[in-house]
Amino acid sequence: MLTFELCLVHKTDKAKPAERRARKATGPRFLREAMEDLPKDPKTPMPKPPLLAVCSAVGPGNNVPRIPQGQKISAAISSRIRLSAKIPICFAALFLTGGTSGATAESDSGHAFTTTETVQPIFDDRVWKLGHTAAQGDQTVWEYVLSGETVENWTELITVQSFTGSLGSTAPVEALRRVRDLTLHDCPDAMWSVIRESETEVLFEWREEGCQGPVDSDDQYGISRIIKGSLGLHIVSYGNKRQPHLPETERSEWIDRLSQAELIVRVGVADNAKRSYPLMPTRAFVIDGGSVAIQAGVSGDPVRPSLPFGKMKYPARYFVKLFNEADRTVWAQIHWYFPHKRKDKVKQKSGPVEELDAGESIFMSWSKFGIVADKDHPLKIIISTDKKQKNILHTEETHMYFAAADVDVFKERFDDFVSQGGGGLPLINGWQEMPNPKRDIPGTATDANLQGDIQYSLWKEESKQYRDCNHDTLRAESADEKVSTVVVSSMSETGERNEPVPKSQTVLREFWWVRSCDVTSKYEVLLAESSDGAAEITVTKIGETN
Repeated sequence: MLTFELCLVHKTDKAKPAERRARKATGPRFLREAMEDLPKDPKTPMPKPPLLAVCSAVGPGNNVPRIPQGQKISAAISSRIRLSAKIPICFAALFLTGGTSGATAESDSGHAFTTTETVQPIFDDRVWKLGHTAAQGDQTVWEYVLSGETVENWTELITVQSFTGSLGSTAPVEALRRVRDLTLHDCPDAMWSVIRESETEVLFEWREEGCQGPVDSDDQYGISRIIKGSLGLHIVSYGNKRQPHLPETERSEWIDRLSQAELIVRVGVADNAKRSYPLMPTRAFVIDGGSVAIQAGVSGDPVRPSLPFGKMKYPARYFVKLFNEADRTVWAQIHWYFPHKRKDKVKQKSGPVEELDAGESIFMSWSKFGIVADKDHPLKIIISTDKKQKNILHTEETHMYFAAADVDVFKERFDDFVSQGGGGLPLINGWQEMPNPKRDIPGTATDANLQGDIQYSLWKEESKQYRDCNHDTLRAESADEKVSTVVVSSMSETGERNEPVPKSQTVLREFWWVRSCDVTSKYEVLLAESSDGAAEITVTKIGETN
């Protein structure tokens, strides 16, 4: 088969170590031995909504803040802790950053944003989905399958592969020569024909029958295009195991689609960059002088041990974080109401009245065993100008909600955490209307992870007016062609992958559209790097339509 051979890790059993087996990606057999141990996941690597993240395990050697020796964390609401305190949990990396809250270290390059290059495939009218993606070093692969099929069992497959570094500097014609040599070694009867070639690309079709080699393969036909970009070499391929010969009309259509596939530049955030925006779903409400943002949910409790019976098997920590985005000091109090087994009863706890300076945040938690699913968990937040609450600025009455399906996933991941002796504690977002963000917003120049970050910021703004509505992100478009050109130019000057965007400048400006409660809002989204090197996202509403 005209393929890359990927040696990937499959986890076969919770109690057994991972074992290796080979898997095939459609497309040319280009530099097969260079594709080393890409991590395999047949699903798009995104958390299930609204199960948001996995926290770092607490233990010796883990890089997480610790409670000073001699201090204890109460299991009740009195365990409130300011984010500036040292907490033995990974919440700081998941919550709003800024003020005294935790943030990740600055990127090694000293720049917050990076740029990458890939190929955007063009699909036909059928439903295609991303079935697998993996990356390691200078190599990345994306595989798209038809709805109802998987990367293990497919009839048609679209693959995009990107190479940088020494591999990325290979000329397309030289890449084709290596394709031929590698293919003929295992498939002496293989056929291919060059459709079009130039200095920057080669388009060719191929057919494999009766191949023998390290990886047995089914007979298939395909069309591939090798493209030399500014940052590397890219291959986009269409493979078909259903038909050894495509009808001429269908063949011409796939040739056109591959020919029209464009190189695209994506802006992302450096792995170790500081971030000054929400990293999980966040609500906000307006007060005099600005707003107060809220994050809420439940995570596995890193302090109490899991006991092997009943709900005590799942120690959980409910949490609320408030962030003062106003230009004034306020006082905040949280009242918790937890559902009881009996429908007519609730358990109530009231936190103290806490001072919250401008730009500061406070974190409050309540530890319990188990998670009550499919019931409201009411919250009442009182914001006042004074500790005695003589002048109330705002009273926010809301609730957290955890669907049974998400609690089941939470338990599965907690069981994995216990059986593996660490690795990560699960966390569920408490805002039901804010599930997992989309990662394929049409029209944006941002990568999948940054798209999620932008949506968190947009949802926070939408919640000020449309709190309980789902927020559907519709599309995006460039707001300034010159800004996008700056990003592309800064990359092409050196031809390096993930080249930092020049410091102290606007990185990207786009328009985004979000629909809440049957109202569509248009936002200006500005990505910039602050003077201290942090990644910033600024969203500003500029209009609404029904």
